[in-house]
Amino acid sequence: MRKALRTLKGYTGRVMRGIRRQLDEIPEGPLRERVLDKLVLVSRLLHQRPKDPGKTCGLHEPEVDCISKG
Repeated sequence: MRKALRTLKGYTGRVMRGIRRQLDEIPEGPLRERVLDKLVLVSRLLHQRPKDPGKTCGLHEPEVDCISKG
């Protein structure tokens, strides 16, 4: 399970860095704002630790609190 999660984090990080490189090509407007909002969420998701308070559990509903053991 840990190896699979590490692989997925690697893929996600690679995609995130690719989008950041191409961010200058996106014109100002609502699309760019949505992309920036998603990049912030993904960055928080990739850099959070298991014991951090206020963790993001899902990108589809980021404002929902995570209720789990640990």
